[in-house]
Amino acid sequence: MSDPRSIDEIIDLPRSELTDEEIDLLIDWKASIKARDEAYQQRLELQRQANEEALRITRETAQEARSALNILVDRAIDKWEEVKPDGIKEEPAQTN
Repeated sequence: MSDPRSIDEIIDLPRSELTDEEIDLLIDWKASIKARDEAYQQRLELQRQANEEALRITRETAQEARSALNILVDRAIDKWEEVKPDGIKEEPAQTN
């Protein structure tokens, strides 16, 4: 009895040239490839969902930070308006 042929040797052979064991081996190999590909697609989908959630949270956090900064700036301006001496003339900000 000869050594069994590898998948690489039998993958392109016609079914008529394969033994029952080789056919079973080929079926198992193709099933494992399909299962691996499906698992990979599931992992990709889970990663995509996690990335979308992280992006949503980042956007919410950025919006909350902008809102908080706007409140702080408004309060600072209000406070400045309360305490600034009457003689101070405000000059527009210069842009270069």
